[in-house]
Amino acid sequence: MKITIAPPSRSALSDDEGSDGALGGIETACLELGDALVERGHEVTIAGRFPAHRKARPLAWDRLGESQGDALISCNDARALQAGRFKARVFWSHNPLAVEKAIRKGQFGPIWRTRPNAVFGSQDALAAISALLRFRDRTVIPLGVTALFEAVPTDLPRQPHFAFVSQAQRGLPDTCRVWRAMVSPAAPGARLHVFGSTPAQARITPQAAQEAGVLFHPRVGKQELARFYETATALICIGAADETFCLAAAEAQCAGLPVLTLGIGALAERVSHGVNGLRAASFEALAVDAIRLCRDRELGLFLREGALRARGQFSWARSAKLWEELLLRLA
Repeated sequence: MKITIAPPSRSALSDDEGSDGALGGIETACLELGDALVERGHEVTIAGRFPAHRKARPLAWDRLGESQGDALISCNDARALQAGRFKARVFWSHNPLAVEKAIRKGQFGPIWRTRPNAVFGSQDALAAISALLRFRDRTVIPLGVTALFEAVPTDLPRQPHFAFVSQAQRGLPDTCRVWRAMVSPAAPGARLHVFGSTPAQARITPQAAQEAGVLFHPRVGKQELARFYETATALICIGAADETFCLAAAEAQCAGLPVLTLGIGALAERVSHGVNGLRAASFEALAVDAIRLCRDRELGLFLREGALRARGQFSWARSAKLWEELLLRLA
């Protein structure tokens, strides 16, 4: 098939240096799906520029209207659904889309006029979408995880180090608050590694962060993150109402890290309490769970074994196969 993928809001898929390091979850998903579909023998173009090592071909945004083929996948922005000439059009939803928001963002009209099929990354996302949005059909296809997370060695000694890789507004200030008040005094050797946020965003001073064992790092690429996961204990991922899959949690689990969460949004689906992570009712309870993992190696081992069951369940090869089945049927 000839497939075109349109990422959201005409965002560039790479920085000027052509590195994958600055990519967000949605952009990463577009590139990974494109590469996986190419490996299955399809011709894939993606609107935007991206690193040369990718298998899909770039397509200039101003040429999207001239494009044609078997299927157009518009990712998170329905306005692109009206472009080009395609046998099938699919809206790939990564965030909740209420009717009011769809109207305000100019997406309600394109959905109504093109009546696309819709694809969601989780049952939680499917349940959250309004029935008033005029989709021809609604399908759940889980996202995949970059293969390097499935290759992380799991037999290295673990350090009491925890990772926070979510956006700061998704619980970072409260996480740092309970870490400073509860975790640091009870487990002096524990460290909270925050990637991609600053002390100011966490509402903590650099001195207080240093005293509490909270370390701030710039945003890193997936290879560096996977290397950190080799000896870490767990990922702290609070969750958010607009989180419809949580690729970060799936990546950590495939690397053998259990996830500590409040179970908000798709994290309730992604984390099974006592199996591949721990779900807490409050930030204070989450801090207690972190302390338990610092002290109880057997619990950490059990949760790590449960997290590793995600390997194979969230591969892009599996996701691409499900997309292929859908697009062949539609086109």
